[in-house]
Amino acid sequence: MPNRKIKVAICGGGVGGLTLAVALSHSPNVEVDVYEAAQEFAEVGAGIGMWPRTWKIMKTLGLHEDLSRVAIIPPENLPNTPDTLSANASISPIRLYFRDGTTATCDLLIGADGVKSTVRATMLNHKAADLRSMGKVAEADEALAAVQPKWSGTMAYRAVIPADMLRNGAWVQDVRREELLQDFDRWEPEIQALLDCVGTSSRWAVHTTLPLKSFVSGRIALLGDAAHAMMPYQGAGAGQAIEDAFLLATLLSHPDTSLHTLSRVCSVYDTVRRPFAQRVAEMSRENGILYTLNYPGLSFEEGRNKEGDLEKLREVYSRIRMNWEWAWETSVDGDVQGAIAMLEGRS
Repeated sequence: MPNRKIKVAICGGGVGGLTLAVALSHSPNVEVDVYEAAQEFAEVGAGIGMWPRTWKIMKTLGLHEDLSRVAIIPPENLPNTPDTLSANASISPIRLYFRDGTTATCDLLIGADGVKSTVRATMLNHKAADLRSMGKVAEADEALAAVQPKWSGTMAYRAVIPADMLRNGAWVQDVRREELLQDFDRWEPEIQALLDCVGTSSRWAVHTTLPLKSFVSGRIALLGDAAHAMMPYQGAGAGQAIEDAFLLATLLSHPDTSLHTLSRVCSVYDTVRRPFAQRVAEMSRENGILYTLNYPGLSFEEGRNKEGDLEKLREVYSRIRMNWEWAWETSVDGDVQGAIAMLEGRS
């Protein structure tokens, strides 16, 4: 009797979840279900950057021509379901419980449900309970601390506002045109003329996830913002979600992958992707600091030594450029081949 297909449940129909679904559609041994709570997807005013690493994946998946037609610079059947409530991964298959009372089963659960990930919360709550049962209270508390997204301390649009309002209030707030113009009233005329063209605007509190000790637990794996929501200063969040999805799909489509090796697949995925994605997140955070010239020894005070400030600016430039080298000079191919070698026991 032939082995049955591996049933993969993807919670989240965003960039990472759909990339994984497309990549797995080429695999004859995998059956995919995508669960998405949103009734529809609408524009949010954000762009998605496609660095060379990401664009190569789009070419491999055959998506580059369609994307080129809608890019600013040229280079399905989704069940409408609520958020996942809980998942029991201690038995096979995994059973999912939804808020509307329905259930579903899968062999592998993928949390691609964004920065507010329910799958991440479920996974870490279960992990914390296990750690407490072993007397590892500090480690349990650390796991629980990563359940909820954290305000990064940054807003996409700057304004003076009590921090508690952003930690506990709405993540996005409408901003009056007069307030926007007032914050830039001493800027160059060109900037003020540009802002005069703005109709409506909003202020976003940028949230991230704490660095996780693992993206996986048994046969549950996180990807994209659910695993490593990051600051926007490298335009890399969506690209890293795509890389997560592509590498995971490559491992799941491998001939050595079966129902009995899914935990190993998840472990290899975590070993390869977590350090890289978390490093990109850290460089993005650092770039945000550098872009706003928050650099030791650099001051805007009148009377400062101009030559000394110029040297500091050169240092800022060098740090920013160094943080971008991964996007320009590296390829995802090495990561994929390394992951395959690990799965096959060659490394």
